[in-house]
Amino acid sequence: MRIKTLNNKVTKPSKAFCSPLLLSLCVSLICSVSHANTCPPAPEKFAVPIPNPDPGSPNGKLPLDINKVMPFIKEKGIRNAKEFIDALPDSMHKNYSIIEKSRALGQTDINHPGLLMFGSDARFMVNISTKKSDPRYEIVDIAHLDNKGNWVFRALDFSSGTPKMGKNDTDCQECHGKPARPFWGEYLDWPGIFSDDGRGNEKITNRQAATLTRIKQGQQNNERFHQLKIPDYYFDKAGTAMHLPNHVYGPALTIFNNELAGAVASSIHKRAKKSANYNGLREEYLALSYCDTSAGVLSQQAKDKIKQLIESKKGKTTGYNGSAHWSDILSLWGLDPKHELPLHKLSTEDVKRQDLDWNTGVGRLREVIDLAILMELAKENNQLNAILAGNPSSWSMTSCGNPFSTLKDHLTHKLFANFTLRNEARQTARESYYDIDYLRIHQSMDYITTSFCNLLSENISEDTIGTPSKPDDDKPTPPDNGDDNNKPNPPDDGDDHDKPNPPDDGDGDNDKPNPPDDGDDNDKPTPPDDDINRLPVKPLFKGKPASNLNDSQGKQQLYTIHVHGKPSNLKFSVEGGQGDVDLYVRHNKKPNLTQFDCRPLEHGTNETCLFKNPKMGLAGSWYVLLNSDKDFSGVTLTADYQDSDGDDHGDHDNGQGACAHQKPSHDVAIFDSKPLCVTPAPNKDHYRHYYIRLPQTDAGKTLEITMKGGTGNADLLVSADLGQFPHEEHYESRPDIVFGSTNPGNTEKVTIKNAKAGKDYLITLPAVSAHKGITITASVR
Repeated sequence: MRIKTLNNKVTKPSKAFCSPLLLSLCVSLICSVSHANTCPPAPEKFAVPIPNPDPGSPNGKLPLDINKVMPFIKEKGIRNAKEFIDALPDSMHKNYSIIEKSRALGQTDINHPGLLMFGSDARFMVNISTKKSDPRYEIVDIAHLDNKGNWVFRALDFSSGTPKMGKNDTDCQECHGKPARPFWGEYLDWPGIFSDDGRGNEKITNRQAATLTRIKQGQQNNERFHQLKIPDYYFDKAGTAMHLPNHVYGPALTIFNNELAGAVASSIHKRAKKSANYNGLREEYLALSYCDTSAGVLSQQAKDKIKQLIESKKGKTTGYNGSAHWSDILSLWGLDPKHELPLHKLSTEDVKRQDLDWNTGVGRLREVIDLAILMELAKENNQLNAILAGNPSSWSMTSCGNPFSTLKDHLTHKLFANFTLRNEARQTARESYYDIDYLRIHQSMDYITTSFCNLLSENISEDTIGTPSKPDDDKPTPPDNGDDNNKPNPPDDGDDHDKPNPPDDGDGDNDKPNPPDDGDDNDKPTPPDDDINRLPVKPLFKGKPASNLNDSQGKQQLYTIHVHGKPSNLKFSVEGGQGDVDLYVRHNKKPNLTQFDCRPLEHGTNETCLFKNPKMGLAGSWYVLLNSDKDFSGVTLTADYQDSDGDDHGDHDNGQGACAHQKPSHDVAIFDSKPLCVTPAPNKDHYRHYYIRLPQTDAGKTLEITMKGGTGNADLLVSADLGQFPHEEHYESRPDIVFGSTNPGNTEKVTIKNAKAGKDYLITLPAVSAHKGITITASVR
């Protein structure tokens, strides 16, 4: 949120104190422990000179470089995890998160929380167990971002008394993926990270406060928590935010998010620069990322040119209706956006578009990547440099105003803070400045939207507007081989850049056929996952058969149903007709021929998948894949379940509207000018679904869907082309195809002009609170 300037006055510093050449950070003074915000009395008080932006660790403390860890441990004679913690720099004792729950090892709880410590930035992190019965109690997990932009994971094992370090991160790839990402988990809603109540409010609970008090008083596992720097203010008080020592401008989780954003962006940028396609697509990437996605001003002509350019390089365009999306260019740079950006996903979990267009407390990670590319171009192009130097920032960086007179100085500082500062220099910055916002990069650029986006649009071509330097050629770091530094390291796929790069065409080598995935039938090739992902997703409705289905051998059809309430005995079945069709079912993810929750694999056209136990968590989206083993026809597909969510089919509106004379219903079609009575919802988070398909005679007309009457509160969401029933996250992330009305109460209307015929408009009514007696109507005009 924007912070109001104190007394509406901004003191502008002189250029001498804000020059990037001096490597000075122009910011406000540190606030007192009472958190009073006192603006500096003179411009020079903004400046905190940092002569060396990467001074390394203090003498006698562990270097924050994974290649120097084992030599240091041997030199100092460190024998266990406690001594290892003692040897960490003071900054790591001030930067930590305490984790109550973990999706990894499951060894953490309120009384034995995990301890995540990070350096002055998140390029170096250690994770340490505090539960003595944990088999990994004397094993320290280390994550490190090397100079080439690769994340390296190692396990430092003290359990035998002789320290050993693993040689690769193979064991970590199941969760962190390959190449490895620094973090995964329920993000931002990490359960149990102290300072987060699960809703992003960063408030300490009573139970957490009790644990924190014991830790501070040295009563809980003093072998692990003894070196933590624990402040007295705002730490062990339930209902308040947790602040790290000398980090009074932001809560603990916010600081870690900021640091993680800078580290991940640095990793992505370094590896992108190694691609032969990097220099020629920088303008196009910024045009799609800022001008299209953020500012929303990119012309259709410019979009078409970018699409043609991507396709000329054998890349894919995956945006709405086949248009170009910023992630398509990352793919051409040899990166997988679905793996690199959504940090809250496991490597095995499906990633949807809204997971890439995220906006979370990590501070718009993509904007930090944009910043690095933007400032590169500004160095190479005089016209862009003049735009940045001739405009102010639209976002104030401190509560005392903006210490930088130009957007160029403002963004240069953000680049310096996010990428350049390391180790103790970064810690000095964190302890010296009050409320610096290192992110909000797009928001800072609002004043230059027109001139900047026009420049990019005019230069969409094979050429770059700048004169790029050669890609970064970092010298290789010496190998760290655990106990024997004289033996060469085995190749690590994540770190080995001597191998030739894969083709930069976005989808690997299209000239080679996909190898068959044998499964249980070695005679039939498996369709690639991409083919299945391109299938249109057709809706299923509870207890409503999809009849007379047919297809030819080797073809697939994909369906989905959203199961709500408290379901049990969820059953999917195909029956009737002739030929041979196979049924594949999966919960919350699209199945393929090797990944599924159920596959009966019977001969013929009669197959059933039954999920009985409600403890499995049957609610959510289910996907059904029909694979034609042979030609089939006349087949019926049905999905049904027992719904104990409190549906009540009585009359509820005291004689008003459709519910006065009609049985409530949901999961049914609605028709032009024929009101339907909506099935009541007993409480919030229940969903009622409908759909409408217009005949060809109504093509191009305006479709209006309205709700009214009854009591309680429900919203109205309509999907024009989503392939599944819309939900709140779709409404927020895809405003181009999901339309909504979210007024208080039940009076809602969605209008779709130039409506299409012969397709299903899918409709969801999310219950904001319990409701009954609502009428839904569709009209075409």
